[in-house]
Amino acid sequence: MTEDQTDLNVLPQEIPEGVQEAPEYYANMVRLTTNVYGTTILFGLARPAALTGKVTAGKAVCSMFMSPPQAKTLFLLLRQHLRNYEEDTGKIPVPKEIEEQYGDDLYG
Repeated sequence: MTEDQTDLNVLPQEIPEGVQEAPEYYANMVRLTTNVYGTTILFGLARPAALTGKVTAGKAVCSMFMSPPQAKTLFLLLRQHLRNYEEDTGKIPVPKEIEEQYGDDLYG
């Protein structure tokens, strides 16, 4: 890389004063809704039924709102990222019912 190029993948070591760090969340469930005006991705945390003894709806931990074009761009970028990951490490397993309903082909 030359001096006049910037590596966009390198984050600054220190966060500038007055800027908050982005919060980090863990989620084990996702809900998606899309209409002509926008897309919502709701990330949540559900406890396994084996631990609670009942099926739970889960608790929302983070919501992302974006336009449909932004959502499609996110999908395309994520698909390419996962393709690269699988090429390097092997196929990522998904539950059989998800594969049957939506497919498991990142290349289609």
